[in-house]
Amino acid sequence: MILSVFRRLPRLMTALAVLWLAACASWWSASGPSLIQGQITLAPASAMVPAAVVVQLIDRSQPNMPVILAEQTLVRPRGFPLAFSLPVIDASRLPATGQYQVEARLYDEQGERGHSPALNWQPAVSTAPLALNIVISRP
Repeated sequence: MILSVFRRLPRLMTALAVLWLAACASWWSASGPSLIQGQITLAPASAMVPAAVVVQLIDRSQPNMPVILAEQTLVRPRGFPLAFSLPVIDASRLPATGQYQVEARLYDEQGERGHSPALNWQPAVSTAPLALNIVISRP
């Protein structure tokens, strides 16, 4: 009896995986996620080795309640310019009248050391790669 259960286990696991993937499919658009891609450069050039760079897509439609829609954390980047890619799940569902911005922040062991100016992004319009410029604050 125990052997018959073990023989059925691969089929059961396959069935569960198929059901799980089908459930996840509703989160993605028909064409898959939209990608916001770009490069981050440092200005002025710095010899500082950052601990992390965090890139975010933020919905600022409600000024008092910003919502992070996508985020990528690049831990111990090796050099700049630094490529990033933010997947936006089903961007077609985002209201075209929303106020969306992409921002990047630079951290070292002591905390935040710089940030980029916010770049506006529109789901239906923005397809070109973005270039973010992180400005390093001087201690």
